[in-house]
Amino acid sequence: MTRLGNGRQRAGHRLTTALVALVAGGLPLALATPAHAEGYSFRDRSGDAVLIDEAGVGTTASDQAAGDVVGVAMAHTNTEIAVRVRLRARMPATDWTLRVQIKTPRGPYAANLGRSGRSGGLVLTRGPQDAPQRCAGLRSRYLDATHQVIRVVVPRTCLQRPSAVRVAVAAVVVPSEGRFFADDALLRDFVDPDRDLVYSPRLYRG
Repeated sequence: MTRLGNGRQRAGHRLTTALVALVAGGLPLALATPAHAEGYSFRDRSGDAVLIDEAGVGTTASDQAAGDVVGVAMAHTNTEIAVRVRLRARMPATDWTLRVQIKTPRGPYAANLGRSGRSGGLVLTRGPQDAPQRCAGLRSRYLDATHQVIRVVVPRTCLQRPSAVRVAVAAVVVPSEGRFFADDALLRDFVDPDRDLVYSPRLYRG
């Protein structure tokens, strides 16, 4: 990301394009680590979401609470990848996506939860083209009454039973056409969209 002064930055093409794609195409309808699981947690900085405009210019949006991730916990068990995401505020009535990217030895997957227009839900995709995948047992739910804590679970059978994974999380909120807020959950300062999202350390099956 190129700094332009006054807190404004030029968003790089790679991550900006990926984040826009999360909401452009539409969407189909405390994590306790089990005894036999490898887990990882990260406390993200509050107020580090970035507003990216039509020109690809990013501006720090410390007042943007919806879509601002403040904590992540994940576990790789014998049966599933479970990720808990804590948000600063509940997601809005406008379009939004919470994306859990999973790198496996056989390629990348992503669990996309969100709302696009009048549709919404959770879908698993695979590969750079985000091809939808059938996945029995894929699920998500809110863990609190205010809808600020979301748990996403991806069965290992849908990922070809990987021995180890790395996980990244991003939140995107689209208040209006041509602009959106984004937060990389494992990065305390959203500074370089020219690279991929930040991933967790390798998590082996518990």
